[in-house]
Amino acid sequence: MVAVLGMTVMASLVLIWFLMPTKPLISPQAAVDANGRDVLRLTCEACPDGSVMTVDGVEAVVADRVASIVLPKPFELGDNRFVVHVDRGSMGRATRVETNVPLSFRVRPDLTGLDGDPPFFQVEVRALPDASISVDGTSLQLNAEGVALHAIDVSEACTGPLAEVARLVRAIPYTIQPKGGEPINGTVSVSIGVTPLVMHAPRPRMVLATDHYMVSGEAPRGAMVEIDGRKLTPDADGVFLLKMEAKAVGETSVRVRALLAEHAPRTVVFTVKRVSSLAEEGKTFAQRSTVSVSEVLNNPRNHQGVDVVLQGEVVEERAQGGVRIILLDALGACSAPPCLVQVMYSGLDALAQGNRVQVFGRVAGVHESDGRIGPKVDADFLIKKR
Repeated sequence: MVAVLGMTVMASLVLIWFLMPTKPLISPQAAVDANGRDVLRLTCEACPDGSVMTVDGVEAVVADRVASIVLPKPFELGDNRFVVHVDRGSMGRATRVETNVPLSFRVRPDLTGLDGDPPFFQVEVRALPDASISVDGTSLQLNAEGVALHAIDVSEACTGPLAEVARLVRAIPYTIQPKGGEPINGTVSVSIGVTPLVMHAPRPRMVLATDHYMVSGEAPRGAMVEIDGRKLTPDADGVFLLKMEAKAVGETSVRVRALLAEHAPRTVVFTVKRVSSLAEEGKTFAQRSTVSVSEVLNNPRNHQGVDVVLQGEVVEERAQGGVRIILLDALGACSAPPCLVQVMYSGLDALAQGNRVQVFGRVAGVHESDGRIGPKVDADFLIKKR
């Protein structure tokens, strides 16, 4: 009797051991990367670094017990079932694991609007009916397809010239409360580079009395540049050049955009003004210029951005990237001549040493010549003098 009882107790213990739940090899989690792609994040405490996980033909290497797989198809609401193949290398043979990621809602950034005018991205929420949704402090309602969208304008980060990649970084908070459930807080993160774009010509503002002008600048190798809808590819050095037409008298805004894969586009807008008479335009310009050339020469740093009219003689001129860089002696404007001013001019007409010109522009900074500091002027236009 005792022996039989002992065997019964042992069998019960073995049965209980087999029935006890075991911790799954893999813990799945739904995530979205900074580029808006759906990611299946797989945590495996028993997987050493270097293990390989494969889902639907996509591989990811385990690092710090986690593998992140960019999914070829986005998550859906409800159950998302996956078969994960785990290769732990020397720890044993490959393992096949079935797992499920149930979702009552999903939140992701939609970056397609970065190509728009103005550029923006959206926070996209998909949820089951009757969920309460708040994104960045704004309450949203689901449409008939179960989708709610919240747009974020990023014009400031993607507009204006810049010679290097800048990063567009945003963290947008949200709160989702499924019907009958507790509110869930989270953050949608976006981090993407913005394409560099530098304009050489025209200058920020340009006035001309002819019907043509030149647009030039630099963008990264591999980028595409759009100028008012016309597409062109920069050369091997990233330089682009296009002759444009000013069809009628008046102001025209021209939009230049640089696009590069895996980056947000950058846009620069400049204004071209065609006039019937540069002399008349010069009179109007001079009326709003309130600073003398002498004041600018004496302290160029304190007059940056100020409109100025100056006359002088060309000391030298060189072309660079569609811009004419003119070293001008502003005659009689300082007590110790030569009174040197560097003028950036994007007109088509070349100048020769000794030419006398009248320049209408604004102070854009300083330059150094022969150890002397002088102003740098961005010319809207200039008039040749006899």
